[in-house]
Amino acid sequence: MKKYVLFLLAIVILAATAIGYAADEKYYIGMYLSQTGGSAGVGDNQLKGAQLAVKEINENGGILGGRPIELILYDDASSTETAVKVVTRLVEEDKVDIILGGNLSPNILASSPVTEAAHVLHIGAGTGSSWTNIGAKYLFRGTANGNLPTKTFIEMMQDMGEKTTAIICSDSEYGQSGHTNVMKYLEGTGIEIVADVTYAAGDADYTGHIAQLLKNDPDCITQYGDSKELVVFMKQLRQAGFDGIVYTVEGGGDRQLSELAGHAADGIAFSSPYVIPETIEEAASPEEAAFLQKYVDAYGEMPISDCAYRGYDQVYLAAAILNNSADVTDREANRASALTVGYDGLAGHFDFSDESGDGLAGANKYMLIDLKVMGYDKDVLTEWKDNQ
Repeated sequence: MKKYVLFLLAIVILAATAIGYAADEKYYIGMYLSQTGGSAGVGDNQLKGAQLAVKEINENGGILGGRPIELILYDDASSTETAVKVVTRLVEEDKVDIILGGNLSPNILASSPVTEAAHVLHIGAGTGSSWTNIGAKYLFRGTANGNLPTKTFIEMMQDMGEKTTAIICSDSEYGQSGHTNVMKYLEGTGIEIVADVTYAAGDADYTGHIAQLLKNDPDCITQYGDSKELVVFMKQLRQAGFDGIVYTVEGGGDRQLSELAGHAADGIAFSSPYVIPETIEEAASPEEAAFLQKYVDAYGEMPISDCAYRGYDQVYLAAAILNNSADVTDREANRASALTVGYDGLAGHFDFSDESGDGLAGANKYMLIDLKVMGYDKDVLTEWKDNQ
């Protein structure tokens, strides 16, 4: 039996050598994300999730019959200009064949021409909808398209019987692409838009914006912007006397929201591919609970951003694509693999066969009541609203 196992191992090594690598040779994956700048906090969580996946994969034999993977990491400094520079370096100097991007959609979009020209697979972790479905051949999303949560929370608005809404979105690419989708999915619902306000990304004073929002007494508010901005906005909105439901996307699941905004954050209804529970026991699935346990074991605390989930999924998705590739040294073979591979991640089942760059088909419904994130329940949310 021992001789048979050694014989099989020899075959694997010979096969690996035949296409240009040894079984124990490292496979380098490029990665850029925000380690400094405004998105450094979520970038840190994304990196931790990615590093956890790398560790697990390597402990379980690596990829391609025994190759450990290693990240070549660069800081994009939360800057589009820097993102383009580091992606260019990954392609031209480090010569990687697959790159994992950060959570900032503008950085992914700005750097994608570099990877498209080089035929390098580029898996981003941003939710902004504008960088997929644009005809890019090598650009894929390792999380949910922002369209999915938007579509889903508007379905929640309809289910709750909302008749009017006031919209507030940031002027960032993320906020404006979100605004476009809000307008798209509201069309035909019968929900009237009574105010439409834009604020500058990073603003800390929304009192003027809120006055415009509340002028025509909307049933609910639709918000699209950064989770840090949402904290301040919710405090000021409740102080202004609005006690209705605020509909938004994944920012509603940020653990720091209720910690920093307190009960002012109650009454948020949102949709997201993932939400970090307060405890591991409250995880939505056994797979999520297992991930969170490993994360806590490694870092001593729960993640504060769902970007930890995104980084984890990105690495495993890359590994699945590489293991499925006919030849990882052939960039066209890697793309063909991405279009045919199926991967079940923390965000759901990824399938890129439609060549849009988006692999997920749905998002989940949640609400924040009494400082706790829970699955959407119309009766519970209605009772909260009626008691305000």
